[in-house]
Amino acid sequence: MRNFIFHSLWISVVCLMCSACYDDKGNYDYTELTEIRIDTTGLDRPIPAEGTITRFEKMVCAPNIYYGDKLVNDDADAFLDYVWTIYSTVGLGGSEDDRKIDTLATTRILDAEISRAPGQYIIQLTVTDRKNGWQQYLKVYRSVEGTIPSSGWMVLYEPANHPGTSDVGLVYNELVKKNWLSEDLVYWDLFSSSNGAPMEGKPLKINYTITALPTSLIVIATDKGMCAVHEETFQTELTLKDFFYEPPVEGALTAYVQCGWMPTPPSFGETVIYNNNVYVGGNGTRPMGVPSNGEYGELAPWLCLFHPTSGLNTVVYDNTNGRFLGVSGVKVAPLIAQAPTAAFDVNNVGAEFVKGDWGTGNMEYFIMKKDNAFFFARANFIVPTLPMMGTIWKDITASPDITEINTFAVPYMGNYALYGANGKVYKLFYTMSDVAEELWRVPSESGDENNDEKITCIELQKYSLAAYMSMGIMPNVNEVLHVATWNEKTKKGKLYQFRIDAIDGSIKSEPKVYDVPGKVKSMGWKFTLMER
Repeated sequence: MRNFIFHSLWISVVCLMCSACYDDKGNYDYTELTEIRIDTTGLDRPIPAEGTITRFEKMVCAPNIYYGDKLVNDDADAFLDYVWTIYSTVGLGGSEDDRKIDTLATTRILDAEISRAPGQYIIQLTVTDRKNGWQQYLKVYRSVEGTIPSSGWMVLYEPANHPGTSDVGLVYNELVKKNWLSEDLVYWDLFSSSNGAPMEGKPLKINYTITALPTSLIVIATDKGMCAVHEETFQTELTLKDFFYEPPVEGALTAYVQCGWMPTPPSFGETVIYNNNVYVGGNGTRPMGVPSNGEYGELAPWLCLFHPTSGLNTVVYDNTNGRFLGVSGVKVAPLIAQAPTAAFDVNNVGAEFVKGDWGTGNMEYFIMKKDNAFFFARANFIVPTLPMMGTIWKDITASPDITEINTFAVPYMGNYALYGANGKVYKLFYTMSDVAEELWRVPSESGDENNDEKITCIELQKYSLAAYMSMGIMPNVNEVLHVATWNEKTKKGKLYQFRIDAIDGSIKSEPKVYDVPGKVKSMGWKFTLMER
């Protein structure tokens, strides 16, 4: 019975097939395809099927294209589209970045910088016939090796083409790298090219960290979180959760600091303000513990850099109640009672925090606002039992553009401070004057006072762990001024680097000028283990 059913079904299938063939009249429309041929033979610049290139090296490929028997390299009437792409050989089995396909060019000739992180890649040319969608391919295999120089100047910016995110650039020249004899080198979009996309959040802080871990990393902090990237490849190695035992689930990151003066515990650690809570990392290791507790209002976006080897982890400023507070472990509390002879009482400042930076004498420097007046202040938090922490309180309300201040820097040595406002940098000799003077202004061909190019960040050449400056590892300490600007109308940024006098900050050279693809908000120096 089973065989009968099987044979019956088989006969039915055969009959249906024959019927289909019988009804087929053979009425088809055939389109003859014109052959597309990608020819790489006999070229002046050969295109090897395999090879090795260095990261950020420019790759040039110019194959001959035949459409039928006709060479159509420069034929604008040829119905052909070209797309050069790059993707990892790991493909679907790898990470999200491995699966990413980047477009390098949409022309026959490839002339593009290869910025993908070190790895194995396929670079592919796809030629498409617009008449019928027929495609032909050329694939070459390249091993990309990383050769980013070790030490240099880091630039953290909000990309013009991706607002609300952050990316990183590096600048190499004789000002920021010892024994540099080559031409200047500049790299942009290092984070996105290494990780597939810019980092979420507007830029807050970039810092090269020294930790008790085997490899030092570059920490990038934005208002939406933080990560750490490899010091040479810029690929992400730590995400937000890796910095905390229990990472914050809401709120904004407003301050990050690597505090201390030596690269070994217990003199240094990392500290952040996240969702108005203070998180402290102890003894130079990650992760950070539970948030500190205490009675305070809205904290200013600032953390004290220098702290003692015992006693305090850092100092914060309570903007609501106008006072500094000490942070010790998980406790936020007032500092020791201050003497009446102190320049100001750190426990009762009664002013609004505007800007802050660390500098000369390992002390902290501030611009404060009280009512409609502005003040320059200095405090010494290194000794937590000191009854005279406030050392300078000076009214600088008469200083030009002080109401427009948006960036502030003080040197590692020297009794002056700088601030940026609109398109000018001002210098305040705080030991001799209470009125700042103009140091530099953005260039304007027309001389227009209303230049749309505004200063967004200024930094003096120093490093947060002072031991590396005193040991001579950092070049040109206190002798370089970095000024970043942004033009909101043109959506273009610039970086100016000047040689300055190590003591009084006067400008001694014309600037080196670089175009930046975004708005700079933080800058800093990096180096590697070999230079320590």
